[in-house]
Amino acid sequence: MNNEVSFLLIFFRTTHLVKQITLWILAIVLSTTFSLAQNIIVRGTVTDQTGEPIIGANVSVVGTVNGMITNLEGTYVIQNVPDNASLRFSYVGYITQEVQVNGRTTINVVMNEEVLLLEETVVIGYGSVKKADLTGAVSVVKPDEFKNKSNVSIGDVLQGTAAGVTVRSTGEIGSTPDIKIRGVANLTNNDPLYVIDGMPTSNDVHFNVNDIESIQILKDASAAAIYGSRAANGVIIVTTKRGQEGKTRYNFSSQIAIQNLPRLNYARADQWKKYYDDAADNAIADGIEGVSRMDHWNNDTDWQEEFFKTGVSQNYDFSFSGGTKNGTYRTSFNYLDDTGTTLARHMSRLTVRLNSSAKLGIFNVGESVQLGTTTIKNTGGNVFQIVRMIPTIPVYDDSEFATTDGYGRGSLGNARALGQNPIANANNGLSKNEVIYVRGTAFAEAMIFTWLKYRLNLGMDIRDRQNNIWRTGYATAMNNSDGPSSATNSGNRTIDYLVENTLSFTKRLGKHNIDAVMGTTYQQTISNDYSASQQNLVRASGSFLTTVSAGTSNPSASGTLNEAALISYLGRINYDYDGKYLLSLTARRDGTSRFGKDFRWGTFPSASIGWRISREEFFNVGWIDDLKLRANWGNLGSQNVGYYDYQSYVNSYPQYLFNNSTPTQGQIVAQLANADLSWETLEQKNFGVDMGFLRNRLQVTAEYYISTSHDVLTPLPILMTTGNAGGNPYVNAASIENKGFELTATWRERVNKDFNYSVSANVSHSDNKLLEFGYGKTEQYTTHAVTRVGEPIGMFYLIKTDGLFQSEQEVLDHKNSKGQVIQPNAKPGDIRYIDANDDGTITTGDQVICGSPWPDIEVGLNISATYLNWEFALAGYGNLGVQIYNDTRRYMQSFNDCNSAPVNYDYWTPTNKNSVNPRPLYGDMRNCFDYIDRWLEDGSFFRFNTISVAYNWKQPAFSKGIVDNIRVGVTAQNLLTITKYSSYDPDFRGSLFEPGVDYSSYPSPRSFIFSLNLTF
Repeated sequence: MNNEVSFLLIFFRTTHLVKQITLWILAIVLSTTFSLAQNIIVRGTVTDQTGEPIIGANVSVVGTVNGMITNLEGTYVIQNVPDNASLRFSYVGYITQEVQVNGRTTINVVMNEEVLLLEETVVIGYGSVKKADLTGAVSVVKPDEFKNKSNVSIGDVLQGTAAGVTVRSTGEIGSTPDIKIRGVANLTNNDPLYVIDGMPTSNDVHFNVNDIESIQILKDASAAAIYGSRAANGVIIVTTKRGQEGKTRYNFSSQIAIQNLPRLNYARADQWKKYYDDAADNAIADGIEGVSRMDHWNNDTDWQEEFFKTGVSQNYDFSFSGGTKNGTYRTSFNYLDDTGTTLARHMSRLTVRLNSSAKLGIFNVGESVQLGTTTIKNTGGNVFQIVRMIPTIPVYDDSEFATTDGYGRGSLGNARALGQNPIANANNGLSKNEVIYVRGTAFAEAMIFTWLKYRLNLGMDIRDRQNNIWRTGYATAMNNSDGPSSATNSGNRTIDYLVENTLSFTKRLGKHNIDAVMGTTYQQTISNDYSASQQNLVRASGSFLTTVSAGTSNPSASGTLNEAALISYLGRINYDYDGKYLLSLTARRDGTSRFGKDFRWGTFPSASIGWRISREEFFNVGWIDDLKLRANWGNLGSQNVGYYDYQSYVNSYPQYLFNNSTPTQGQIVAQLANADLSWETLEQKNFGVDMGFLRNRLQVTAEYYISTSHDVLTPLPILMTTGNAGGNPYVNAASIENKGFELTATWRERVNKDFNYSVSANVSHSDNKLLEFGYGKTEQYTTHAVTRVGEPIGMFYLIKTDGLFQSEQEVLDHKNSKGQVIQPNAKPGDIRYIDANDDGTITTGDQVICGSPWPDIEVGLNISATYLNWEFALAGYGNLGVQIYNDTRRYMQSFNDCNSAPVNYDYWTPTNKNSVNPRPLYGDMRNCFDYIDRWLEDGSFFRFNTISVAYNWKQPAFSKGIVDNIRVGVTAQNLLTITKYSSYDPDFRGSLFEPGVDYSSYPSPRSFIFSLNLTF
């Protein structure tokens, strides 16, 4: 009986439990069914403040990939929306809104324009700040400002976009423009520091500019001090695009650029012969020995036509991105192919980027990684060779005067050109540079408290380079002889490691706002170089084998291993009270292995303050919306030396003979070194004002700065009798001052629903002055320039001219203070020179400072507008009040030996005395010294580097909802340059001590760019 009762009890309880479970399951199912039944369809209209529909606004269900964009009427319909969900409404130029559904099936939204210039976030290194709260000098460049151009590197992007940023371009394939921020700060390397997604790196052509989200240029000590020892030349921070929460978006873009180089008007053969016959006749009449007329060949070669070519650059980019509230992703693929604008040049590049992030509770992790490969072929030949060749020499020559492989190179009696045949150079070998690289960062964040965040940032930059060069050795110029064929293989692998740990603190206490960061960073660089070469290559079937192993003589090999490390401690505090009173304190302490153990550490502090007067109660100026004053001071550093320049180099190869015995191996010091090398330090003061007028449609920023570089690293010349044979050792000696102003004004206005436009202009001026060379040195000379204490760097140092002698009497009347005839050998039609030192003769002692390579004003202009579906853009930049030494013109108008010549050249003759150009004179330098101001020209210019128009189809009917937007555009790049400069390009890259000397620099091409962009 008891067993039966127990069984019944167990059965009852089990049955009851099953019933309960069943009831719970039914409840869950019913609940789910009920919940699904509450998913609704939401529709509505999105308009602006004027009531006009916003076309293409993004509407999405928060936390899902469910979304769409508004149509031509500004309406949307989203299905399967939970009744307790939120909808997010976003559109470029408007404030993003989130609206609770609360069971509603119709939701209409009015979107308000946002004030972009004040509310945008500016990245300042290890953090960010709103533009309105910024106390340092920072310029921001966004993709809209360069999307219409053909850009290969970051330097191309920055041309003319930011005040105080000088970009000197070059059209040479595979090269990067020279960028200087606020002038010349040292005497070795003035390149700024580049930071891409938190990884310090350098500027190169291996980066896909289509991945750029924004560029921040830190120009003063307050903004850049967080980077300490590498920030003396400014910092360029590049942030790449990341995915956004919402459905997957795809983007495909392509650009095809048709490129041509600008050309000079060279004299054709008949005219050229007349010039040189006259030059020879004048020389013969003057009794110059060894001169006779040439027996000219009957060729008429256009060397520009032969060497220049129409280049085609193709750039294809595909990306997809998206995410949820727990993570985002963006992946991009880019392929660039550029055939170049001269013979035997070509560049190709393939890059892949992956940016993603994920959230899990208090943790956030992610990465930003780019992989790629770049191949650049640049065999030989340059613009300078075009200048030095003459039209009577043929490209190919079957006569006895030809090169070994049949190219024309002139002859002493017929065509005495000393220039190299550029076609022969281009076809007599190959230089191929291949780079494989991985560059990226990975991070992990922990939100310890709502006000405290820890971040670990790991970075790596790996570049593996291979350079293969081979040459036939055949002579390509008249005065050259054949040499051995050769092949060289060289390579380099550089690896940069980065480890950063930071703590970020953000707290609001009433009207007090505190934002702080502190941390440590460690970066290590390992560089491994090698090279091998041989000569006299083996030939097979008439062709050279081009590998090093094909050489049969003179083998050589070398290799080096370099390592460097930098460890740093950093901190910054940003404080503001009620958005009115702003304070920022920054410090960084760096230790580097590039200096000796007693000099490795440097500390770089800065402080800045700001007063937003427009937030004060007493401020009541209706047409001024924002007014902020800023001032800051700080120190920045630089370590512009090699890996081991504080150590002497020892050569272990020399051999000594003792008492005429067998040679004994020994060692000698090959390069003396300065063990006391230490940091360069740049001290800078900056004063700025930010203003907003007329509902912030007009934004104005003005800056004035003074910076002084102390202990500048510079090579110190010492006698070789000291035993030094490896170059001049570096010392901390020089001091340089820079000061200048910058002004940027931007007007943005949305006139109505159909038309809006933006106009931005920037103006800057910078003065540099060498305060000290050190060690008693007061000046340094080059052929055309001088750098003196108390003067700007690289001032033109030339003999001044004073017109032409028109008669023998004028020659006799040209005397010094003692009555000596200064140029007794001159003839009518020759140049009159100024005897600056009054010694009665013209020598290099008469050179004086007679011009400046530094512009009075640098300007930039950017105009954009949209009307209905049309886009228009116009951008330009220029230098005003600058001079250039035109070395191209010197060769073309000298006539002392054979070079090209200008068309319709006007020169002095007894019947043409009004000419400004002297008589041509072969075999004599009197009218064409290279150190005279005859070759100095006004280099002022303004270039319209972008003129573009584009049309957008938004949700075109034929796409059936697949494609959201189709954009087609055409751009003319570098089409028009307004200048008096007579050579190829007034915008060129000079050298440190000769910044204004144009040695036939490779010009920037003129391009027509056709673009297509699809978003879906």
